Amino acid sequence: MGIVSIGNLEEGMVLKDDVYAPNGRFILGQGTVLRAKYIKMFKIWGVNEADINGVDDQEIILKRVVEEEKQQRAELEVRSYFPEEDLWTPEMRELFDLRVSRESTLLDFPSEYEKEYGKKTEVVILDFDNLSLSRPSLQELLTSQVRLFSLPDIYFKIRDVLNSPVSSAIHIAKVVGTDPSLTVRLLRLVNSSFYGFPSPIQSVSRAVAIVGTNELTTLALAISTMSVFKHIPADLVDMKSFWKHSIMCGIFSRLLAYMKRVPSEERFFLAGLLHDIGRVVLYTNCRSI
Repeated sequence: MGIVSIGNLEEGMVLKDDVYAPNGRFILGQGTVLRAKYIKMFKIWGVNEADINGVDDQEIILKRVVEEEKQQRAELEVRSYFPEEDLWTPEMRELFDLRVSRESTLLDFPSEYEKEYGKKTEVVILDFDNLSLSRPSLQELLTSQVRLFSLPDIYFKIRDVLNSPVSSAIHIAKVVGTDPSLTVRLLRLVNSSFYGFPSPIQSVSRAVAIVGTNELTTLALAISTMSVFKHIPADLVDMKSFWKHSIMCGIFSRLLAYMKRVPSEERFFLAGLLHDIGRVVLYTNCRSI
């Protein structure tokens, strides 16, 4: 029997049998999907319990206890990644709550739990201390061989020529021309609908003049960053969508900096572009995250 007390009834549950008031009055028929107003009506008529499909009080209580235990374990796990709580900002609190919610869904249960469930009449509190997470801790991740990329030579060459007081678009174009990937992407960018020139731009020097020096160094950095993580398995993340999202965030961050008249817009673009770079490090080292 799936008898559920009035305090445990929830919207979406389905009645397995008709519900009658204590005085014998018919209230609702079997198969009815419970709504908030029906549960309120039960209380008005003095109905204390209902026969529900697929669930009973014991299961509901056990599930509630398990969720509470998972929440507590997740909070302890995540809190070690954060500074002292009195230093938190509202944004930090939101980030903490989101990570706790995610962490609680990743906690696994021993297979014995499924076997034992239903055979006991009492509520079983799971021993979460003996559960193992199928991913390394933060400390293990930090001490593992996580190799980040080094900036390519082309990036430093471009910076050097830009810092020269006698450099011109032609000098910059000669440096860019030594990197085929950067050259192709630069020409593709200036010939895109974003600029909308009536005729194709085929000169690297003209493309440099159109895009600008800040955008050029940003483009060089973006290309080098993308190439480092191109071998991440497709079952973990769609890297095309990942970089599209990152570039859009970079552009949006730069627009915000421009609107707020904040100097050095390029650094805001880089912040937006690389804001999720930690995810690809995790994808590389922790397949379950």
